[in-house]
Amino acid sequence: MEMRYKKFAFLFMSYFCVCNLAAWGAAFDDGVKLFGQRNYKAAAVKFEQAVKSNPTDSNACYYRALTYQCLGDRIKASTYYQQILQKFPSSPAAQYARQALTPPERPSRASRSSGSHEFQSSFGADPEQSKIYFTKQGKSLLVDAEVNNRRIPVIFDTGAEACVFGVNHLKQIGVTPPSGPPTGQASGVGSSEPVKTWQMNVELKIGQIKRSNFPITVQAELPTDPLLGQSFFSGFEYTIDDSINTIVLAKKGAIRHSSGSDSNSVPFTHDGKELVVTVDVNGKKCDMYFDTGADGITFTKEQARSVGLVAPDDAEQGTSMGIGGTTASVTFPVQRMRMGPIEKTDIPVSIIEAGKMPKPLLGQTFYGGWQYTIDNQNKVIRFLRR
Repeated sequence: MEMRYKKFAFLFMSYFCVCNLAAWGAAFDDGVKLFGQRNYKAAAVKFEQAVKSNPTDSNACYYRALTYQCLGDRIKASTYYQQILQKFPSSPAAQYARQALTPPERPSRASRSSGSHEFQSSFGADPEQSKIYFTKQGKSLLVDAEVNNRRIPVIFDTGAEACVFGVNHLKQIGVTPPSGPPTGQASGVGSSEPVKTWQMNVELKIGQIKRSNFPITVQAELPTDPLLGQSFFSGFEYTIDDSINTIVLAKKGAIRHSSGSDSNSVPFTHDGKELVVTVDVNGKKCDMYFDTGADGITFTKEQARSVGLVAPDDAEQGTSMGIGGTTASVTFPVQRMRMGPIEKTDIPVSIIEAGKMPKPLLGQTFYGGWQYTIDNQNKVIRFLRR
């Protein structure tokens, strides 16, 4: 078997005067900018002004609460989150407020010293919601995992269909790797030829979620950290918040969403288990994998040609790493890329020399810093501006 790996649409109430709206918009924009700079104290002042000017805007109310959370003022943050739930119970802001009010896992004494988290639940008894924390390695999201009771960091990777480990990782944590001839193959960045793989069943735990007798894919050598792919979390809806380094996994149906989509929502389709989004690249439509496991934006030569991308003579020479190993690549800025509410200009993309992937990879350099929820029920990615 081969594995492949509104600005917000603000709703203004007609009875607000034009000067108040202008003041609110400026205050909100200033607050977002300060928040992105992690100047939370100054951002809080701006968001207070924005809410005062337009108390019916749930987005401003949410940012005000989140800013106080980042300042460590739990009482004020909790009060503002509760107000959102009361005033805007069906809004996306209320969804995020519920997640913020969900208590984090309590680590055991042993795991506190290592920065890991205690694993409690068993398969079949998943909590309604589970909040896990990630750290950054480059732009990759690393979460703590347990494989057969051995701890190891893994990359939260929406661009991987399966959970992928190298024999090198299993030996590192003392888990016996599979033996015998390979039973499958995988393809991706690093090699034009498929990589031989095995499958083995393990007990895999992430946060409060435990999977027993769970199949993982193993290859002889994986040069990256292990990949936590869609086979583990595709049954959940999940929100990634880059500002506070959390991922909230929720059972389907546990979170109330507004039906349909808005200008902050990006529809997706599935290619196997992978998420496919449509991106505007210099005015041309391009289907790409929404890949949280990729640091950057990656095309093969053929894919780049299909949207008119040609590396200039002064493109930066380098290497790219993936499941197939390391390959030569060139990196250069693309004039414009847009997807839903996100638009980037002069954004770097890479064209790889070797690699087999059906679609280009849309990685963290494009949407990192945004908060977003994968809404599997409505098949949209809901973005919240950071």
